[in-house]
Amino acid sequence: MITAVEPNQTAMQLTGRDYTSYSAITTYAACPLRYFFRYVEGLPETTVGSSLVFGGAIHSALEVHFRELLAGNPAPDLDILLTAYQEAWKDRDIGSVHFGKDESADSLGRLADRMLRAFQASDLAQPGGTILGIEEELREPLVPGCPDLLARIDLLIDTGDELVIRDFKTARSRWSQDQAEESAGQLLLYSELVQKLDPSKTVRLEFAVLTKT
Repeated sequence: MITAVEPNQTAMQLTGRDYTSYSAITTYAACPLRYFFRYVEGLPETTVGSSLVFGGAIHSALEVHFRELLAGNPAPDLDILLTAYQEAWKDRDIGSVHFGKDESADSLGRLADRMLRAFQASDLAQPGGTILGIEEELREPLVPGCPDLLARIDLLIDTGDELVIRDFKTARSRWSQDQAEESAGQLLLYSELVQKLDPSKTVRLEFAVLTKT
């Protein structure tokens, strides 16, 4: 007797998660062995790049900003955003963070101050339309026979005619069109999930790049 096994159940047995994600897909595409070590064996990373920690901390500050707007409150001041940034660093073992040349936690803190000031002064800080979600999780099966895709969307906005997926990135300098296209796969997958929220509206995909310069 042949028993059918649900894709989500298979994913749970293999990885301990009954879904997949864009990062898991891209990890497998780049290096199946690294995927095995990370998602199947669950081996921890011995070190993490400072740029990854820095980007996550900036995201934490932006999340605080947009959650205040979603609640109908005024935009928080810079000190509140910097507190959120610093709190994100507290969860990290500094000894496991690999800093670049001439980098330190203090120098990155000063950089975060400058970048968050620039963010507050930009149009990005006051998005047009209605904020529907911040760090919003959507989950649906997209491909028959594959586990659900879990998407975590930085900012989801309803402009009336469009649903806007806005993904925030930190980078050394302004992105080129080629860089945007190389990273577009993530938002294209996410758009499949967002479209189901309201099929009558078009979905617009945006990268908002906060540069270190």
